[in-house]
Amino acid sequence: MAARLVDEADVPAMLSFEAVLNQSVWALAPAVTGVLALGVAPSVPFAVAAGSAALAAVLVPMLPKQSATARPEQPQGSPARMLWSVWPIYLTSAAAMYLLATVELALPALLEHRGVAVGWAGPLLTGFAVASIAGGIVYGLRAWPGSHRTRSLVLLVLIAALVGMVGLSPWPAGIAAGLLLSGLLQAALLVSRNLSLRDRLPEHTHAAGYSLMYAASGIGYGASGVAIGAVLAADTPVLGVLAGAGVTVVLALVSAFAEARTARLGPAPAQEHP
Repeated sequence: MAARLVDEADVPAMLSFEAVLNQSVWALAPAVTGVLALGVAPSVPFAVAAGSAALAAVLVPMLPKQSATARPEQPQGSPARMLWSVWPIYLTSAAAMYLLATVELALPALLEHRGVAVGWAGPLLTGFAVASIAGGIVYGLRAWPGSHRTRSLVLLVLIAALVGMVGLSPWPAGIAAGLLLSGLLQAALLVSRNLSLRDRLPEHTHAAGYSLMYAASGIGYGASGVAIGAVLAADTPVLGVLAGAGVTVVLALVSAFAEARTARLGPAPAQEHP
């Protein structure tokens, strides 16, 4: 809906702002929940969450009518075939969430393994989200070189390398630095991933395409949970974090190779907007 309310050239900035809002809630919600549950009553956070959702639903009809110029449609074809043709992007989405789940699920065990109080996991993940807010703001302020797809793949590999640094670092400062730097790139990754899908699919398939991409994200998150549980039961959290980073890089390379092969065999995707 939001993409239809702004001109095409403003869509990247709009999606960056949306990512900033998302990460702001992600950063603030745990703290607000803790304060309300401990300081007022355990049921209050549920009431606040329900009230917030209800308020958002009431505000939706107040959105302005679509005023942006419609983007040019790509050549038509079978919707199912078009949706399947962008499976490398779905794979990238699954890899991104696999990596995020690795960080969230393995961090407490990793801190304990390094002799750091497990209670630091919450502040570190909040720092990750706050850094992502800053990264989303910076990403939305200017145009960046390369295609959206190339940027999403490069960012995914960079974040995987930083997560690997988190796993290998024996010092709390190194763990914190890796998380903050990876958080700084996280919002940019999500925005470039969304723009990649938008560039490759005609507008009438966007709803289905995004649904499939988010389904792939859920699969990646769930698969990471299973993998981390198995690794922690058999070995150290260091191996779990490194394995998660390694799997992410492999999936990113498979996605890039598949898309390059598709580009050689078929027509090039539509021209991207800056």
